[in-house]
Amino acid sequence: MSESPSVVICPACESASGSLLYPSPTDFEGYATEYEGFSLWTCPECASLYLNPTPTATDTVHFYPADYMAKSKQPGIFRRLTGAWDARSAAGFVKRYGKDKTYLDFGCGDGSFVGLLRDAGAAEASGYDPMPKLAGSSHLRIYDQLDQIPVGSIDIVVMNNVVEHLTELDDTMRRIAALLTPDGTLVLSTPNAADFTFRLFGSLWGLLHFPYHTVVFTPRGIELAAARWGFDAPTFVPNADPSVWAFSFEHVIKKRFGLRTRGHLRIYWVLLIASFPFWAVDVIVHRVRRDVNRATFTCELTAIGPQRSASAPGSSAE
Repeated sequence: MSESPSVVICPACESASGSLLYPSPTDFEGYATEYEGFSLWTCPECASLYLNPTPTATDTVHFYPADYMAKSKQPGIFRRLTGAWDARSAAGFVKRYGKDKTYLDFGCGDGSFVGLLRDAGAAEASGYDPMPKLAGSSHLRIYDQLDQIPVGSIDIVVMNNVVEHLTELDDTMRRIAALLTPDGTLVLSTPNAADFTFRLFGSLWGLLHFPYHTVVFTPRGIELAAARWGFDAPTFVPNADPSVWAFSFEHVIKKRFGLRTRGHLRIYWVLLIASFPFWAVDVIVHRVRRDVNRATFTCELTAIGPQRSASAPGSSAE
């Protein structure tokens, strides 16, 4: 472990005034046992949630079971719907930022979204994933080390539900800023600990995803971290995602009936369909209130030139 449990530093705002929230949460998805000794803390300054002690990369290797990516396979119809949604998302990225931009999908998994970006017309699209066994398609450019990517070569970095899994958070985010061109943008999506669904479900909240999420940010937490990472103030866009309800209901059922099923229950897809009314009301209420605090959010961060250069690997201040 990287630090003693007595040293409590919020990874988002670096406040040292955090407090213990859940001493030993349950891993309702993998039921891993290698995370004993880690607890979940909350920050009174930015309301972000984080593991204490801060896990190292070695720690998290033991968190993830060998079938982490495979234990929740989707039925055919949902797989097709998810594929259509991802294709729509990729087309939206290319439409918003341009076909002439260079895209990097950070944490690309099997590279499928990289392929969708190319299918949508992106002239240059590549991916990065530190786990080669999960990444790497012969017809796509997939990196497994950040040092392989030239500094200042990327226009748009897509980071979809990845930042909350990081261990060396500040170092990684500064290196991402260094990869961007002077007008480059990081488009980051992540769960939101400030959403009312967390207060509603508590330790059963689907997006808590303990212990795999090392930090669950709030918009305020991202705002406070942005300058430290080398970015301008972020612009936020709330997301509409019904899966938080389905995940949370599933955790409630598992706890109520003492089920230790790894991955999704067979009824998860029924729960997902049943969640749409809750999701619809959620969307309407947030639109009326004009509130960014939904279960997940997307933000755009533009790299700050001088800080980006200073944080580039191998660079030094003059």
